[in-house]
Amino acid sequence: MSRTDRALAADVGGTKIRLAVVSETAEGLRIEEEHLLLSDPERLLRDLINDVLSVDLRRDLPAVFAVAGPVSAQRVRLTNLPWVFSAEELGGELQLGELQLINDVEAMAWSLEDLRDFQEIKTGKMDPEGHRAVLSLGTGLGEGGAVYAEGRYHPWAGEGGHCDWAPTEELEWELAQFLRGRLGLKHLSRERLLSGEGLVNIARFIFAREGKDLEKFLQGGEAEAVVQVHRAAREGSDAGCVRALDFFMRLLGAEAGNLAMVCGAMGGVFLGGGMAVKLGWALGGESFREAFLAKARMRRLLEEIPVMLIPDERAPLLGAARCAFRRLDADRA
Repeated sequence: MSRTDRALAADVGGTKIRLAVVSETAEGLRIEEEHLLLSDPERLLRDLINDVLSVDLRRDLPAVFAVAGPVSAQRVRLTNLPWVFSAEELGGELQLGELQLINDVEAMAWSLEDLRDFQEIKTGKMDPEGHRAVLSLGTGLGEGGAVYAEGRYHPWAGEGGHCDWAPTEELEWELAQFLRGRLGLKHLSRERLLSGEGLVNIARFIFAREGKDLEKFLQGGEAEAVVQVHRAAREGSDAGCVRALDFFMRLLGAEAGNLAMVCGAMGGVFLGGGMAVKLGWALGGESFREAFLAKARMRRLLEEIPVMLIPDERAPLLGAARCAFRRLDADRA
């Protein structure tokens, strides 16, 4: 490994874009230059990058971009943005050495090789060679993991956030009916509940059930809704928002438990993403933990699985860089 290896890494999300030149040293990854941009749907990704990163700096650098959408044949249509592009097209426009696209949850799984300061949400016995589950909570809901084989972890990502959400108790059935009526959706996905939008959807339901209107509570419009609901829940200044967040935590715990079982995640469940970081103060509560464990005969198995919060919002960026350097190593082998 060269101590001067450099790559361009990006985390292209539905709300924000993190972009950085990263070097690999004997001590690990080092960010040399970083930019934080807003994901402007009125502009092209290449133009946003051109605004902040000189051609001389990025020319001929290998690059990995983590993107919030399914990647197929190195082409992506972002789920929550009107951007469609291929690695070949974008890499050529930006004059990069080579560009690879990976899903942002896969990138988060790559970051686990370099991150160390995890926040323990639930204790357990982490198998150092056990499979891992990764759940990303932000503008949307991402699910993936890493399979351990041949002496190392192999990250992967799917689109589990867009799978059907199934209610399991009376209050959840009421919520499903409310959202189907309000949103006019035949397909109610997990992302509609477990995301920034999801917390607001749940708050609307709780307020309506109690004969109130969330819109009258909000100030500043839809863009600030999740911030206001979260703040009121954390401060305890509105009982409806407190109940909405508790309901949200139960649903999140249940989904994390489901993913743990699907992945056989004896290497741990890792929660990341901007919203997960903001909700770190609430994740260690009983609502999340009990919902995670409530799997009947599988409760004893889930008691053994640790759940960790990835507190660094730059995890997909660092994971994209790690993927780039792993690819460089493979090319040299």
